[in-house]
Amino acid sequence: MWRRFVLSASIQIVVACFAADAAIAQKDNSCDRELRNSSKVVLKTPNGETTGKVCLDDGDSFGIENAWVRIRGIDAPEIGRNCLKSFDALPARCETSRGAIQALLVLSELLEAGAVCESERKGHINRWPVDCSVQGNRSLGIEMIRRGFACATNSAPTDYKAADLDARKRKAGLWADEWSEQRKGFPSDRCGYTSKRHASHLRYMQRKSRRENDGSAAQ
Repeated sequence: MWRRFVLSASIQIVVACFAADAAIAQKDNSCDRELRNSSKVVLKTPNGETTGKVCLDDGDSFGIENAWVRIRGIDAPEIGRNCLKSFDALPARCETSRGAIQALLVLSELLEAGAVCESERKGHINRWPVDCSVQGNRSLGIEMIRRGFACATNSAPTDYKAADLDARKRKAGLWADEWSEQRKGFPSDRCGYTSKRHASHLRYMQRKSRRENDGSAAQ
């Protein structure tokens, strides 16, 4: 009996894996939201440099040719399944996707100005976790957070989390009061690090950094 159960479970796992691979392959061959100017986006991996058509997925992930990437350290609101890809005539069930679409537009604006993304190895669901630099050698992840259209994840570097707290304090982007409904699209389980203890620690580190900078300037 237990052997039959184990065999059945194994078959289900294998089928699920094939389905996941098929979904990724299908995604590689389709592009619903293509970046208008893809020539300035470069992906650098151990396999070499990749350029070409850029397909936007949401505010924290996109594809370059057949390579799909996710911006490390940030999370953007998810676009609801089968929701329209514009602001016009969004059905009520897609209201939380309005913020996700805005995040997508901000990401496309930053990428079109030029970006270099680097990764050492593939991560979850066959995507490359990347660190990207945009114009002026700015971090793409921090820029999305600073504008209020992405949050820093639990594992993000301290400067990402500091930028997140600052964006919330300034009510930038989706943190503005009028976006309260759309803010529900944020994955709170991955952006819930902002406890009072963590915020207090960040303020302490910021004060310490200012004191050190003032001391250096005085010398």
